[in-house]
Amino acid sequence: MFTDEGIQTFLSNQYKVTIEPDRMGYRLDGPPIEHKSRAEVVSDALLPGAVQVPKNGKPIVIIRDAQITVGYPKIAAVITRT
Repeated sequence: MFTDEGIQTFLSNQYKVTIEPDRMGYRLDGPPIEHKSRAEVVSDALLPGAVQVPKNGKPIVIIRDAQITVGYPKIAAVITRT
């Protein structure tokens, strides 16, 4: 789903919530995460806290009002609020 460099980018950088939230999630600003190939996957379940990465490489943290399925790969999940 993601290149080794893309995973390293996600793990070694800080991301900030943008001022462009919507009912689906919090869009994050930071270095784009590189996909191995296509950014779309077969739709699967999506739960609040999932971090999905669309084609543009900019992560989105899913919130409660989001749809229940998605076609973008997920790289992580937020499990606690700090």
